Amino acid sequence: MAITAYFYQLLLHLKKNKIIDTNQTKSIFEIGEQNWYGDVKIEDLLTSAKDLSEENSKKEIVSRLEEILLDIKTNDSRKKFSFELAKIFYRIIFNYVKYSAIDLHGTEQSVKFNLNEEFKTEEQYDVVTNIGTTEHIFNQYNVFKTIHNLTKPDGLIFHQIPGQGYYDHGFYNYQPTFFFDLALANDYSIIGFWIYDNNKVEVIKIHTRDNYQKLFTRDNHPTYYDNVVVFKKSSIPGKEFNLPTQFIYSDKVNLEDLSNWDKNKK
Repeated sequence: MAITAYFYQLLLHLKKNKIIDTNQTKSIFEIGEQNWYGDVKIEDLLTSAKDLSEENSKKEIVSRLEEILLDIKTNDSRKKFSFELAKIFYRIIFNYVKYSAIDLHGTEQSVKFNLNEEFKTEEQYDVVTNIGTTEHIFNQYNVFKTIHNLTKPDGLIFHQIPGQGYYDHGFYNYQPTFFFDLALANDYSIIGFWIYDNNKVEVIKIHTRDNYQKLFTRDNHPTYYDNVVVFKKSSIPGKEFNLPTQFIYSDKVNLEDLSNWDKNKK
C-alpha cells in the first residue's frame, strides 16, 4: 500500500484543475495507511510543495521536505520517512488538519482493526482512501460499508485497486462494472475513473460505462492494470449503504449493452 508515480500525477492533476477543493478536504481517513513507494523523486515532491501547497501550510511543508531531503542524501534514510512523505503529499493536495487510518501494520496514527468486521464510529471524514487494501479483505460487504459510513455527505472516496493481472496478490481483482454498479446503488457521482495499464505504463481515461464499452474489446483490453476511481458521496445525510446489482442483470440494461457483454464474455 503506497503512493506510486501514477497516483501522484493523478492527484496533482485533480489539484491543478481545482477538482479537489481544499476547503472541503480538512479530514482524511485511510483504509490502509499509505507510505511512499519511491518512484517519485523527493526533489519533485519538493517542487510540487512549492507550486501547489496552500499558503497557510507551504512554509512548513517546504521546510520539512528540505530537512528530509538532506537527511536522505546524508544518511541514505529514505525508508525512515516512508509514511511521513505520504502524509506530506496529502498535505500538499488536501491541506488536511485531521488524519486517521485503519491498518494492522501501520504507524501509531492507525487503528489496529480487522476490516472483515464492520468498523463502527460516529465520526465521518471529508476524504476516505482505499489504495491497495480491500482486495486483501475477504468480507467485501463490511469493508465497503465501512468506507461508505466513514465518508461525509459530499465527501470524496478514492479507490486504487487491482483489475486483472495481479496473480495471487489478494483475494480479489475488480472489474470496472463493480465501480459503476457501486456508484449506481449508492448515488455516488463518478468524479473520475482511470485504468492504469502496467504493461504500457499508460493512464487511460474512462469516466463512464459507455466510454469503457467503446474503448475496449476482449482483444485490446489491458491484461495487467489498476482501477483508479474517485467517487463523490451523495449529499443526503444518513444515506445507508446499498448492495449493488450487476448492471447487466438489471432492468436498466438495453439490447446494445447485452450484445456487447455477450461478445466480450466469450
